[in-house]
Amino acid sequence: MLSAVVRNVNKVVGRFTILLLIIMTLAVFAQVIFRFILKHPLAWSEELARYLMIWITFLGANLALENKAHPTIEIVVGFLPGRVKQVAQVIAILLSSVFYSLLIYFGSQFAVKSFSQLTPAMGLPIGYVYLIIPVSGVLLLIGSFAEIEKIIKGGN
Repeated sequence: MLSAVVRNVNKVVGRFTILLLIIMTLAVFAQVIFRFILKHPLAWSEELARYLMIWITFLGANLALENKAHPTIEIVVGFLPGRVKQVAQVIAILLSSVFYSLLIYFGSQFAVKSFSQLTPAMGLPIGYVYLIIPVSGVLLLIGSFAEIEKIIKGGN
């Protein structure tokens, strides 16, 4: 049940990440054109590209979780028998979930406190940039619970 919801959310997140990547590429391309050909660099494009890269990275972490692309130490778990292996996998996911919970808690505080600061070139509240930290934490936490659901149902 939860796995299906996570899969659908990740489809949307994946498309949104692609959109951000396209926007970032266009901003960098515009910066190159304006800086080296027109000799009038854009003040905002480099900043936009930097902040979009942050968003892409955090959203990509969520997509990597779904695709099991995060680094793991398989050698120990690989030698464990069936049920013990499942318990070890669940424990590892729960430990990761503690980190994701910290991302949510401290990221939320950091983002809220940062809304009073403005980005230098674009003049946007920097809190919007940092808002991806707790959002990513929520996505990762929900994805972790979906992974636990898969392990319990034996679909790992």
